[in-house]
Amino acid sequence: MNVSRRAVLKILALAGVATGCQHTTTAQATLPPGLTFMLEGNAVEYSAASQGCDRIVVQGAVLLPDGARASGIPVHITTEDGDFDETTQTQDDGLFTIVVSDALVQRVYRVQVLDPVSREPVSDITVAESIPDCALNLMTVIFVPEA
Repeated sequence: MNVSRRAVLKILALAGVATGCQHTTTAQATLPPGLTFMLEGNAVEYSAASQGCDRIVVQGAVLLPDGARASGIPVHITTEDGDFDETTQTQDDGLFTIVVSDALVQRVYRVQVLDPVSREPVSDITVAESIPDCALNLMTVIFVPEA
């Protein structure tokens, strides 16, 4: 069977696979000058991760002075020994979620908010110690503006 290039492209277009190249731009998040953050209530909250029992997850949000959740804000998570070192960012809904271990382990993680432009820290390091328990394998950190 001999199928023309045009026929293949038509099938792909109808299937929604082939689309034109579209350049999209995402506005870079910015923070007001001098704005710094701290951990809400000075506490990490622990609960069961909906992603399952075989992992440790860190989730959270960065709140702006008006209480809205900020999107596009980098959050750096690392361990003391550098074995885990990742930067994620808050999504359009203002939340971030990252799997920091594919096993239930007891480990100390450092979580810090970064400025989206300079990538400099705009919060102190929050220490979050994971608990190897299925009911406590989700650590939630909410950052709020410092007063």
